[in-house]
Amino acid sequence: MALSRFVPLGFEDDLWRSLSSDLERVNQQMRGLNDRYSSLVPTQPLDIGWNEAFKMDNPIVTDKDGNKKFHLEFDLRQFKPEEIQLTTANNMLNVEAKHEEKSDDRMSYREYRRQYTIPEGVDVKTLQSKLGHNGVLSIEAPVQQKQDVKIPIAHK
Repeated sequence: MALSRFVPLGFEDDLWRSLSSDLERVNQQMRGLNDRYSSLVPTQPLDIGWNEAFKMDNPIVTDKDGNKKFHLEFDLRQFKPEEIQLTTANNMLNVEAKHEEKSDDRMSYREYRRQYTIPEGVDVKTLQSKLGHNGVLSIEAPVQQKQDVKIPIAHK
C-alpha cells in the first residue's frame, strides 16, 4: 500500500505562483545590483584566470631570439602596488598581497598568496618583476643552459 500526502486542490498552483513571483523579484534585484556595480569591474576581462595556472605549470618559455627564460604572471589587479610583496627563500618564490579597507559600516579584506619553486638553471639574483598597468605582475629571469662536458678518456 502506497502512502500519499493529502494536498488541497489548487495549493500547488498557489505555491508555484508565489515561488515564481519571489524568483522574479530576486532577478530584478540582481539586475539592479549588476547595473549599479558593473562600473567597478573592468570592461574587458583579462584572460589570465586559467592562463595563470597554465603558466605556473609551464614557466620556461623561449623568446624570439631562441633564448630560454623563466616567466610567470600573476593577476593582482585587485591590489595596489604597495600591497604586493615578493620574496625568495630556499629556492622558493613567494608572491603575497594583502588589502584591507575599513569604513564606519563595513570592512573588506583580500589576501593573495602563491609559492613557486624556482626551477633549476634560474639564479634568484637575476629575477626581475614588473607590474603592468592592467594589474598583471610579470616575473622573469634567464635560464642558464646546461653545458655538456666532455670527459677525456685516459688510455694506458
